[in-house]
Amino acid sequence: MYLKRQIAKFFTLSFMAACLFFISLTPPAHADDYYVDIEYGLDGNIGTSPGPGNAWKTLHHAFTYVNGDDTVYMEAGIYDFTIEDNSTLIDINDNNVTIQGDTNGGTIIKGDPAQTTGWTTGIRINNAAGVIIRNITIRDFYSYGIYITNSSPEISDNIFVNNDAAAIYISGDYGTASPSITNNLIYAEVSTAMNIGILISASGTAPDGIASPEIYHNTIDGGLQSGIYLSNNGGVTVSPYIKYNNITGFSNGIDNFASDSPVIDYNCLFNNTDYNNITGGSNDLPGEDPLYENPASHYYNLQSVSPCIDAILSTEADTDIDYDLNGNPRPSPSGGDYDMGCYEFQQTEPPANNPPDAPETGNPSDGDIFDEGTTSVTLQSSPFSDPDGSDDSHSSTEWRVKREDRGVYNCEDYDTSFNQTYTSEVGPLTSHTVSGLVSGMQYVWQVRYQDSNEEWSPWSDEYRFIVGTSAEDSSVQIQGSTDIASYRMVSFPLWPDDALCTTFFNDEIDGTYDTTQLRLGTYTVQTGGYIECNDGMPIIPGRSYWFLSRNNLDVDVSGIQVATDLDVEIALQYNTTSGNGWNMIACPNAVDYDWSSVQVLVPDGSGGTTFGPTDISDFPEDNSYIDIQLWRWENGAYQDDTQTMTHHEGYWVNARTENIYLRFRADMAIADSGQNRTVFAKALYRAKNRIKNQAKKWFAAITDIRQAVASGETPPLPPGVHDEPETEKSGCFINVAAKP
Repeated sequence: MYLKRQIAKFFTLSFMAACLFFISLTPPAHADDYYVDIEYGLDGNIGTSPGPGNAWKTLHHAFTYVNGDDTVYMEAGIYDFTIEDNSTLIDINDNNVTIQGDTNGGTIIKGDPAQTTGWTTGIRINNAAGVIIRNITIRDFYSYGIYITNSSPEISDNIFVNNDAAAIYISGDYGTASPSITNNLIYAEVSTAMNIGILISASGTAPDGIASPEIYHNTIDGGLQSGIYLSNNGGVTVSPYIKYNNITGFSNGIDNFASDSPVIDYNCLFNNTDYNNITGGSNDLPGEDPLYENPASHYYNLQSVSPCIDAILSTEADTDIDYDLNGNPRPSPSGGDYDMGCYEFQQTEPPANNPPDAPETGNPSDGDIFDEGTTSVTLQSSPFSDPDGSDDSHSSTEWRVKREDRGVYNCEDYDTSFNQTYTSEVGPLTSHTVSGLVSGMQYVWQVRYQDSNEEWSPWSDEYRFIVGTSAEDSSVQIQGSTDIASYRMVSFPLWPDDALCTTFFNDEIDGTYDTTQLRLGTYTVQTGGYIECNDGMPIIPGRSYWFLSRNNLDVDVSGIQVATDLDVEIALQYNTTSGNGWNMIACPNAVDYDWSSVQVLVPDGSGGTTFGPTDISDFPEDNSYIDIQLWRWENGAYQDDTQTMTHHEGYWVNARTENIYLRFRADMAIADSGQNRTVFAKALYRAKNRIKNQAKKWFAAITDIRQAVASGETPPLPPGVHDEPETEKSGCFINVAAKP
């Protein structure tokens, strides 16, 4: 008896263990996601995660477990139904089931291309809501690729090939079928391999039996009978929305054997009898070749000149489909209009147009001199060059010229030739004659080119030329000395033959600037100190320079005298960070001026002014532009009662803001015996201003340099000199000249 009980117990335990073993291999009944991999899966796996050892092998096996709300992810590969389950279709009867192929393509459900009898279908959706079929190629089924009955699934981003009766069959059979059919490519490799692209029918008794799909952005090509076929049986409704499709290569593009009127618009129909028993939409393109890239190889992307590109106005599109079959964005470019068919032509932004290369000048060369009396010069520039090569051509040239003393282009009183633009229609494009030139002036010019895409090149470098005759100037004599009082502020009112200090004074320094023999420099607000001859200092008319020499020097320099019959301007420096505006200035040409008649102006950069010109005599002491005192160095100290500016001498003035210019009017120059000027007019002007200045107490008779009226400051002391009592040591030239 005991033995029987033990045997019974053994078999009971063995049976339970076997049950537990098989239960452990059974997948959960209601998993959300399942994975199928025809290449590496096994139907004996659990199926709830991807990859070898986890995914199932066949779709049919997966659907023995799929319930409502589940998703089946299919890896790329060929799922051959003739091998999987003897051509049994996949039947979906539950709501919200999704079959998702590989988004990179290559997921293929395949029927039997040799079948010639019977009816086989790839996937059937029957009385189910919320089903999604996406990113799958469905091919070679003898009846239908997908058969939809009384359901409203989303069929998007799929490819249907050689499905004999129809790629997609939509049936409202005593029920409602309203699927969304979007972004699908449907074609036959030979016309006899597909009869109809999309078949839509309804049957039953009204009000039952409704077929109203949305058929948007599909490309349907190359079947035997109809791209889209509509039929009904009885008083039921067939009312699809057929929009944004390309339908090509059928006997009939759209066949209507239903009694209803579908909504049709924005379709391209070509190489068909486009409409049968139906009227096309007002925005259709009947008879227009969509210009596929290579239809013979079933490559249905649009050529760049396709009429289907941008054929759907963004304001008219009633679709929220924002990508195409390839996953590219719709529309392209963003914010534009939509294309017809399943592919959106990707209108990449055209490559940025590169500007032309900056021109190089040819003539005149920088620093060229033209004879006295020359009034016009022809400028020439290099041939047009553009990094875009032959895609761009030379369409326009702009020339601009300015006077060196003014520093700005486009002044109102310049000759019109100083700013000129030529187009290719009127030319020439690489030469220009500038007129209105005056002897004794240096001019600056630039040129730039525009290409055929309206892009301007950078301006060329600035190049200079002078009009006049170079002559020697021996007006400056330096008396040798070793004390501070012998420092001289001097200037050179000419355009130097070579403006570099060491070259300009080559004879005086004998090729080497030796600070134990002389000191020569000018002030800069950028550093708040002096630059000297060996620092690359330029010689500029209108600027003054400290000169101190151990030995007597007759300074002989050469250049072109600055014009005296023009209003000449000089720019003042100002450091916006430090507020330093001290400038060493001079008469810009070889005539004298009343300081009170010199004018102040602020250019606007476009040829006009934002202030002035206004005479110094009209400024109050507390103005925001300039200290009205003009300082000179005399007997080792500064004096601020200067009224007359003498040419070849130097002075200090303090600017209170940036971009200040001084204008020296030709008609206000003080006449001398060697000049044919209206002496009486000048004298009268000076007398008037002396009376006005006396009334305003404009120039105070102050000899102590520490009592500067306007600013409470005096100019910087000469190079190497410090604000300390002068002793024999501090006044010694050797100490001054050698001190940094």
